Amino acid sequence: MKEALLQLTDAMANETKGTRGSPWRQLTAVAEVTLLVPAFYFLIKSLVLTPIPLIQFRLVGWDFFAHALMAVVPIALIKLRRQRLRDYGISLRQLREPEAIQLAIAASVILAAVWLVLAGTLLQVGGYQLSLNLPDAWFAKTWPVNETWITLIGVALTLVFEVVFCGLGEEVMFRGYIQGRLNAAFGRPWTIRGTRIGWGLFLSAALFGFGHGLGFFNPFGEKDGWSHFTFAGHAAAITGLQGLIFGWVRDHTEGIAAPAILHALIGLFYGIIIFS
Repeated sequence: MKEALLQLTDAMANETKGTRGSPWRQLTAVAEVTLLVPAFYFLIKSLVLTPIPLIQFRLVGWDFFAHALMAVVPIALIKLRRQRLRDYGISLRQLREPEAIQLAIAASVILAAVWLVLAGTLLQVGGYQLSLNLPDAWFAKTWPVNETWITLIGVALTLVFEVVFCGLGEEVMFRGYIQGRLNAAFGRPWTIRGTRIGWGLFLSAALFGFGHGLGFFNPFGEKDGWSHFTFAGHAAAITGLQGLIFGWVRDHTEGIAAPAILHALIGLFYGIIIFS
């Protein structure tokens, strides 16, 4: 037992030392994370066969349950292996690290500037209008509250969903579990601007984009659902690029706190106010 734990510790140490695991360990890591994404996808899409989506969307309007599972499932897998969450970069203590805070501030300034330029261009040249991306929640039609309170509740629900559930949930799975698992197997043999990276960065970003490309397709949603297969290539490309950025930040800061903040900021700037 002691020898097995030592081997496990050595495997996770590969991530920080930049060394590689055995070919078998690399193969099993790739197979595991490659199967995890479609397995998780089918799990959350199959929920349409249960009352959960109906209850959830009627009450709060957003897919909180699936994004909560994105954090719960990887953490459960890590705990089942008797590994430490911080070995996968999952630690709230990093939120107190000056570098994570500085990256968050810099990212917020850059994202705000890009958003203002984009908004000004679309409003002045494209003829677009700004609108709030609010959930079409059941409460808005049944609760005896005025329009202002409905809007405020909708904004609050969208903030919680975009910032907490999307930002944190997706980062725990993709930059925490998947990238951490691959980094331990393949090491991080290359250096870009002082940051050690490896195959984990690129494979996790590819899986991140692939998962978002499938986001609008549900084989369980209607009869003969597979005949209506769709893959959103533009969404896969954009989120794959975001995955590369999130992944580099994860490797640079040795954890998911900073990429989770960055992910949340993107949701804050681009997920709440939309152009129509």
